[in-house]
Amino acid sequence: MKICALLLTAILGISLFAAGKMNISGQKNPEEVVEKEGIYTVAPQSKTRIQLYPRSGYQAIAANQEIEISADVYGSGNIQLGAHLYNDRRTWRGSIAGKMIRVDAEESETVKTVLTVNRENISQILPLISVYSGKVIVENLQVRLNGVLTSANKADAPKPANWHYNHANALKCSMDNGVLNIVTGTGQMTELLGTYHQAKAGDKFRFSGKISGEGKISIGLYLYSSRRVWLGTVWKVITVNKDALLPDLTVDQPKGKEPISFIRPVLRINAKSDISVSGLDAEAVK
Repeated sequence: MKICALLLTAILGISLFAAGKMNISGQKNPEEVVEKEGIYTVAPQSKTRIQLYPRSGYQAIAANQEIEISADVYGSGNIQLGAHLYNDRRTWRGSIAGKMIRVDAEESETVKTVLTVNRENISQILPLISVYSGKVIVENLQVRLNGVLTSANKADAPKPANWHYNHANALKCSMDNGVLNIVTGTGQMTELLGTYHQAKAGDKFRFSGKISGEGKISIGLYLYSSRRVWLGTVWKVITVNKDALLPDLTVDQPKGKEPISFIRPVLRINAKSDISVSGLDAEAVK
């Protein structure tokens, strides 16, 4: 029998928190739920289901996010996997759950449920497991987000042609008919870098394409010497409300540094933003 601490994880298996003690609902007497070293033995003695979910470790999600709830269980009984739903203020807004699962195993096995959170104004979740009957031992409870963007998967993530991810941290990253959609949560940021262009101080560069959605972006130019040593950045922060007007940027020579010989255009999608990008480009204004 494998012994696991209860964890909440992202899709790449990154541990977000050690759940420790769980909240319990539906318990009528102490014998129905026994916890030892993070392992819960659940045996309902009435028709009321017993539900376990973490006391902390809220996971931020994007709209219409697909989530995978899994648990390592054994014993004999009927269970259901799902998630509690919360808004930005962590006010409970209900729950969702998958189909009933029959557990009948002497050794620990992993069971999973895939759900889509498509309710409005839901930004955080907690995984849950409900035990309806029998005696079920819960060794592990996890939630994984499908479509997240991280430094570990950025090389294979969708992106505009001739751009690549410099920083990659988003709840959701998808491409549909040439339109890239990035959703960032609190404390997250995603940055796309374009190709090198020859440039000197005083040159102007014009950004083109369509950027829409809601949130904040930063349009910029990374500045480099003839040896392609980074010298600094020219930035303009834009609040996006439906559609964004893209700016022209002037190459400014940083004081006390080598002359500028190259630039790279950069698009930064800041925290708590839902941004769609298509046809993104930057060219020198002649």
